[in-house]
Amino acid sequence: MAATNIGSNKYPLAKIPALADAADIQVALKYYHWGQEAEPEGLATAGISKYLDDIDTRIDGIDTSLEGVVLEEVVQAKGDLIVGSANSAVDNLTVGSDGYVLKANSSTTLGVEWSALPAASTTGSGIVQLSDSTSTTSSVLAATPTAVKTTYDYSNTHVSASTGVHGITGSVVGTTDAQTLTNKTLTTPVISTISNTGTLTLPTSTDTLVGRATTDTLTNKTLTSPIISTISNTGTITLPTSTDTLVGRATTDTLTNKTITQGILISPEERLNISATAATGTININVNTSSVWYYTTNATGNFVINARGDASTTLNSLLTTGDSITIVFLNTNGSTAYYNTSVQVDGTTTGVTTRWQGGTAPSSGNASSIDAYSYNIIKTANATFTVLASQTRFA
Repeated sequence: MAATNIGSNKYPLAKIPALADAADIQVALKYYHWGQEAEPEGLATAGISKYLDDIDTRIDGIDTSLEGVVLEEVVQAKGDLIVGSANSAVDNLTVGSDGYVLKANSSTTLGVEWSALPAASTTGSGIVQLSDSTSTTSSVLAATPTAVKTTYDYSNTHVSASTGVHGITGSVVGTTDAQTLTNKTLTTPVISTISNTGTLTLPTSTDTLVGRATTDTLTNKTLTSPIISTISNTGTITLPTSTDTLVGRATTDTLTNKTITQGILISPEERLNISATAATGTININVNTSSVWYYTTNATGNFVINARGDASTTLNSLLTTGDSITIVFLNTNGSTAYYNTSVQVDGTTTGVTTRWQGGTAPSSGNASSIDAYSYNIIKTANATFTVLASQTRFA
C-alpha cells in the first residue's frame, strides 16, 4: 500500500498508509504510536501519540492561579503608586499634593512617603530651588549662575571691585566733593592745620583739646616726656602707682626699703631682737628682722649660728658680690658656760670660711657672763662668704 507523510519535511510525524484491510490498520496504529512500522528499541520519539502526550504535559504545567498577579483594583486613582509593603506583598500609595517629592521613611508601612520640599538653607542638606531673578526678596530661593553673573556685571558698572564699599546706608562721598563726615576715623594723612571756630572733640572723650602753647590744668594725665626739673606746687604730689606721699628733702620721715648712697647718718638707732630663750642647737639669725639678737635665758648647750634673710629668703639673694653685713649674737651663760661651735650661711658651711679674731676659734664660753659674738659676713662670690668672727666677754 502507498504511504502518505503527516507533518512537515523537517518534523515528520508519521507515514499513514492507504488502508485496505486489518493488517493495514495495524500498520497505521504502529505509525501512530511509534512513528514507524517496526517497534523501536527504546521509547518512541516521533509518534502522534508521543506529541499529544507532550502537549498535554505542557498544558498541565501552565499556572492558572492569581498568585503574583497585581490586580487592577489595587490602583485607585491617577498618580497612585504600587509599592512593596512586605515580602511578596504590595500596596497602593496615594499620590501626594502638588509639588511634593517622594522620600524614604523606614518608619512608615510602605517605607516611602510624599513630603513637601524643605526650605532652602546653606547649613543643611535638602532640595534647593533655583532662580534667575536678580530682584527677588525670597529667603528660600538660591541664585543660579546666570543671576550671580548679572549681579556681578551690574556692580562692576557702578563700583569698581578694587574700591570696595562697606556697609553703606547713605550717599557715597566723592574724593573732590565738600562733605560733612560723621563717625569716621582719619588715619592718613596727618592734618597739621585745622580751620575751625568751634571745639574739636576727641572720638572717645568730651574733653577739650589742650593747646601746646597754652596754659591749662591737666586732670588724669600721664606725662612721659620731657622730664620736669622744676615743679611749682603747693600741694602733695602722689605717685601714679602708689598711695604713698613723696618725701621732702627737708622733712622728717620714716624710710622703708630705701637705699641711701653717700649719706651721713647722725645718731642712728638700731633695733635689737630680744628673746627670753636659752641658746642651744642651731640659732637662726634673720637679718630681715634684726642684725642684733639677744638671748636673755642661760644657755643650755653649745650652739651653731646660721645667718639668713628669713625662713623663705636667703642671705645670698640679699647681698651682691662685694657686699657685707655685720650681725651680733649676745649669749647669756649661767654657772655652766656654752659657746658657738660653728658658723653657717643659709643653712650650710659649704662656701663659708670663718676666721676668728686672734686666729683661734673659741673652745669655751664664759660663766656668769654675756658673751658677745660679732660676725662680719663678706660675700666674695655667689654663695661664697668670708666671716670675720670674734667673742667678747661682758661680766
